[in-house]
Amino acid sequence: MVARTISLVCLLIFAGCQVPSQKHRLTVAEVTRIAEAKTRSFRPNISHYQHWLPPRYDAPTDSWFVAFRQKFTRYAEFWVRVEDKTGKAYIELEETTPTI
Repeated sequence: MVARTISLVCLLIFAGCQVPSQKHRLTVAEVTRIAEAKTRSFRPNISHYQHWLPPRYDAPTDSWFVAFRQKFTRYAEFWVRVEDKTGKAYIELEETTPTI
């Protein structure tokens, strides 16, 4: 039991070290709102789509990525990239999106 507790504490400490120290300008909620607005311009019937993953920040591009897929499918159909500094959003097809 003690070994499990120690292992869990070590895992939590290690996971805490993985949090980026950079402060983002946009919050996850703002990124989601911007991505959904951009999705409406690309796919007007947004009710057929859902977020596939939570928004992910990519430090090299200083951008957030939000994956969307059609409901009841397995893979992302497209991504919305939101620049952290400007809040501008771009639709990116899966094959052009970096793996994060």
